[in-house]
Amino acid sequence: MDTRYFPSRKVTRIPFLLLMVAGLGLSAGPSPANSASLSAAASQGCAPFATEGTSPTAGGLAIVLPVTLDQLTDESSHVVVGVVKGFQSCLDQASGSIVTRVVLTSTDFLKASGNPQVAGAEVTVEVLGGEVGDIGMRAGTSPEFKAGEQVVVFLRDSDGGALRLTEGRQSKFPLTPAGLVKPLNLPLTEFKAKVRQAAQGVLPAEEDPLVGGGAEIPPQEYSTIAEWAPSDIPVPYYINPNTYRPSQLAAQDSRLAVIEEFIEWQNVTSAYVAFRYGGDTTRTSDTFNCNSTNDITWRIADPGHGSTTLAVTYMCYIPSTGYFTDTDIEIDTDHYGPSWTVDPYNVQLDLPTVMLHEEGHFLGLGHSNPTGGNCPVMKPSYTWGSVQRSPCVDDIAGVRYLYPQGGGSKPSTPTGLTASPASATSVNVSWQNVANEYGYEVWRADEACSTAGPSDFALINSVDADVTTYLDDWYGEGLAPGVYCYKVRAFNMNGESPFSNQDDAAPGQPDRDGDGVPDAYDNCPDDANPGQEDTDSDGLGDACDPDDDDDGFSDDVESYLATDRLDACPDNLTDDAWPPDINKDTWADVGDILEFRPVILTTVPPTPARYDLNMDQFIDVGDILEYAPVILASCSP
Repeated sequence: MDTRYFPSRKVTRIPFLLLMVAGLGLSAGPSPANSASLSAAASQGCAPFATEGTSPTAGGLAIVLPVTLDQLTDESSHVVVGVVKGFQSCLDQASGSIVTRVVLTSTDFLKASGNPQVAGAEVTVEVLGGEVGDIGMRAGTSPEFKAGEQVVVFLRDSDGGALRLTEGRQSKFPLTPAGLVKPLNLPLTEFKAKVRQAAQGVLPAEEDPLVGGGAEIPPQEYSTIAEWAPSDIPVPYYINPNTYRPSQLAAQDSRLAVIEEFIEWQNVTSAYVAFRYGGDTTRTSDTFNCNSTNDITWRIADPGHGSTTLAVTYMCYIPSTGYFTDTDIEIDTDHYGPSWTVDPYNVQLDLPTVMLHEEGHFLGLGHSNPTGGNCPVMKPSYTWGSVQRSPCVDDIAGVRYLYPQGGGSKPSTPTGLTASPASATSVNVSWQNVANEYGYEVWRADEACSTAGPSDFALINSVDADVTTYLDDWYGEGLAPGVYCYKVRAFNMNGESPFSNQDDAAPGQPDRDGDGVPDAYDNCPDDANPGQEDTDSDGLGDACDPDDDDDGFSDDVESYLATDRLDACPDNLTDDAWPPDINKDTWADVGDILEFRPVILTTVPPTPARYDLNMDQFIDVGDILEYAPVILASCSP
């Protein structure tokens, strides 16, 4: 693992706050240190105004399309060069939202539409997110500000008269002491000239320093964010697949893009994080809703979010514990609704790829540097038309870093699993509880257990500890008629147990014998045999096969003689398997006939039926004549 991206937790675990979309507001006027601002702050409940340190606002929890300088300038009403004087985080008691007011002392205005400004004016920028006491919020696209640093910021008007960062974290450019604009390493004088050129609408793409994604904040600033407490695992989440959903996608497309990518993260080996789909919700996106329900919704609620933001993750957490309390994901429909796709062969904005990225934030990962192609999935920006639906090497290293498996005892194997149709479109699965588990994984193969191999199974969901049932209705859409095989395993911080036994069920299929295997797949449709046993592999199940071991003697005959009807040949002298082989040497010969001497001309009973090969209850020459077809023959093991 590259420690640039995953340094020590004490450094990288950002104190846990409520998370939302990054928003900024800008206003020219008095500093929050002045009386009017302090009065408003007092009514809201504010942290002290800080003149040193770094604002607790950095989120970086959004995937974006790279912006250009020409676009930034055109979309901005103000472009300000200044020095960060300080900042103050305030909690709005009514809405529960936290806003940090960052005060800049301006040194230049490169653009100020309709409201020219002069150097030296103090500008207050409202950034959504911050910390107040033991409550905090991170806004997905917000950057951080350091007291005393020189910056160039691109801002635009928003509701209420405030101004926000035009394109979130892509709108703030720190300056080095030598006057270079980071991360471009461009002299400020040259950068100013290009902004003014862009403001006049004449900045060609070949002269634009941001073409190619140069506006990205260095991702190592956002290595890891926070983590879920072991007691919260499996982490539940809820999906609103309908409200504001783009019309070209079905509701199930929306669900599967979320669920299957959470499963991708959970399937990372040597990490103990797990997730549980809790069902659909009618809750919609909110600019702040730290309600301990983790929701994935369409539409970014913050009206001031940038036009390059595809999706945003909002976090709630507690600084004193370092654990999440609530994490939400919102997907843009204002700018890109018609562009969302799920077909990997006809891609515009690939919803599963974007969800995999945002779910990485959901579990606590920040951004890491691109390593080539579409990897890592946690790189800060998305390439139009790209597909990356599984974690890359760097992403896997991050998950293992946050949620490393321990070396203690794993749970024991669940037993007694049964599966049975709950309706024509659903299956109920149940099993016996075990101890010391965080929860259970439910796996399904879309075929009968008798033919399903390990690669045919897929994880479909997890349930909490001590929950020993699961209703599989395919996430509310209903299972198609067919045969489904199930198994479960328990998990905790130390890893997973072995899998339970398997059982299958056939919802919506005729099943005359009621054994859970539909008639179309049942090797004995009129005789219950859920295990589909077929000892002689002749395609006819033992339950309805007249000769299960295919040794030439029917099951009824062998039941009368007390020989093994499931074994065609003896393995040793105590294994009475083949009717003519009385001495159990695998041959039918004179040695067996000599065994009749002590019982010849006796009745059954008291003589054992073993000698009564013609089943007439009398031991005589008739039984010896039964050897005629097999004399000097040997059985086959």
